Amino acid sequence: MDVSNALKTIEMKYAFKFKEKQMESIKYIMEGKDTFIVLPTGYGKSKIYSHLPEIHGLVRDTPGTVLVISPLQSLMKDQVSKLNKIGISATLVGECQSDKNIADLIREGQYQLVFSSPEAALTPGFWRRCFTTGVFHDNLLAVVVDEAHCIIEWGDDFRPEYGNLAHLRSIVPDKTVFIAMTATSTKEMKRRIIKHLDMCQSETQTVCMLPERKNLTYVIKKSRKQTDELHWILADLIENKENAKKTIIYCRNIAACANLYEHFYINIDDALNFDSRLIAMFHRSTTEENKEQVLSEFPKQDSKLRLVFATVAFGMGVDIPDVENIVHWGAPRSLEQYSQESGRGGRDGRQCVCVLYFSGIDIAKDRSTDAMREFCRATGCIRKVLNDHFSLGTVREASNFEKDLCCCCSLCSEQCNCTNCFIPRCNVDFANVSKPVECDELAVRYLTNKQMKLLKLNLQDYQSVICEENPSNIHDFDCQLIEDIVSHSDTIMCIEDVIELGLSKHDYAEDILLLIEEIENL
Repeated sequence: MDVSNALKTIEMKYAFKFKEKQMESIKYIMEGKDTFIVLPTGYGKSKIYSHLPEIHGLVRDTPGTVLVISPLQSLMKDQVSKLNKIGISATLVGECQSDKNIADLIREGQYQLVFSSPEAALTPGFWRRCFTTGVFHDNLLAVVVDEAHCIIEWGDDFRPEYGNLAHLRSIVPDKTVFIAMTATSTKEMKRRIIKHLDMCQSETQTVCMLPERKNLTYVIKKSRKQTDELHWILADLIENKENAKKTIIYCRNIAACANLYEHFYINIDDALNFDSRLIAMFHRSTTEENKEQVLSEFPKQDSKLRLVFATVAFGMGVDIPDVENIVHWGAPRSLEQYSQESGRGGRDGRQCVCVLYFSGIDIAKDRSTDAMREFCRATGCIRKVLNDHFSLGTVREASNFEKDLCCCCSLCSEQCNCTNCFIPRCNVDFANVSKPVECDELAVRYLTNKQMKLLKLNLQDYQSVICEENPSNIHDFDCQLIEDIVSHSDTIMCIEDVIELGLSKHDYAEDILLLIEEIENL
């Protein structure tokens, strides 16, 4: 049987249709070619490797196995569960696998797919031996590195094993195909990922699409980070409660996350009970119980949970199909992060509004990439800026946005001539709320050297006062923080900007902002 007929057989068996880029990827892999795959969030990258063992069996009359390198335990558990439910044998190894008998079953070839962290696959010992001998090893047709952007983001220091994944080539059969998968990549990221995986630049096949999601409407707003700017979300919760639009608000840090949660909690009088609450938080410091409840409840269509305040921790592996608002309360540090997080919206095809609120300090030179700063300052189509950044220069990569301009972005909407313009709720003025204060392009204040010296002296005095009240405060307000506040004083325009520098206490941040404003007016 050839690959085309094998694909049709799989489609009939599992009652779905392969998409064009999924089929293209599978054909390259079945030809034994290393493949670099960049497909948008929600496209269905996992479909490519999930059916590879069965396709290999149909085409070659011999069983095949696949090793998937994945970054998160929760993601691996979710994928294994979904595959087993449809009759595809899959398991995972590593710290989260308590059944040591799984190792023998893997070697015997009982599993078509095995999911592993880089650490479990590379560290000599119990789990690594599963991949060096036995039936699974002998039948291995592909190593898939899912979320391959982690190689660049984490491989240098946070999780160094990501930078050493090429070492897997020394333990797998020579015929094994290496596959890198991600939702976003630039030309430079592609070059570095291919190099890290010891793939040949000239021979590796590339399958890609722009990270363009036509059902996402992009809005960028200059902001003073006043909570009134989010009244459109609060009003929806108060008015519609468990029928409000599902929303994720991404914050740059835990303190900002907590402050917004508190503001909403007070205003909607939300329940404390997990099963009936409307809002929740998700970040690295929230309890495991809370994380599990959010991950299990929020994806449900009839979920009472309608709003999650989150940090970057609520990212990879999060699959909520019906999110209608993605809000960034502060510009992310990179355009890659923005694309990944905004891609969490509208995964079932419904229209989703992605609103980015940014202030001057968000896009300061040491706090964001050049690409992120240019994105926030865009004067033309926001979608085009995003697409241009992620273009790999391949054929058939051009954008073909066919909807009315009002559905594209906040800048294109100004030129829309349709008779029934789509107006995102974030652009609707509420009579009982004053409009947020507009700031200029960079929201910059100008302090003289004399004023900056005075600011530093006043901050040192303030540090002495709060440390006398409670000596433990020295950990929240140290000398380095004072230096950071002084050096960034030109772009500190709101309380959130002070918190962004690492100060966790809202009251202190408020005092510091007032201090800066007083010195500016001297």
